[in-house]
Amino acid sequence: MTTAEKIAARLGNDGMTWETEDGMDLVMLVRSQGARIEEEMNGARVRYVFADGSAIVVAGGAWDIEGKKEFSWKG
Repeated sequence: MTTAEKIAARLGNDGMTWETEDGMDLVMLVRSQGARIEEEMNGARVRYVFADGSAIVVAGGAWDIEGKKEFSWKG
């Protein structure tokens, strides 16, 4: 399981859920795993990249594990 998959699982694999039952939000979770933060030029999407190469992408008030292309969603 990748780091992004582990974080997604903590949030119920629901891209509209931003906080775990124990009060950890997405930003806290990605920071605790040492994510590198990247933004698209227009700032519409934020990409949290982990040491294992996996990533979570936030856009339009939701998030997902990154798809095959940078800043895309797997979903």
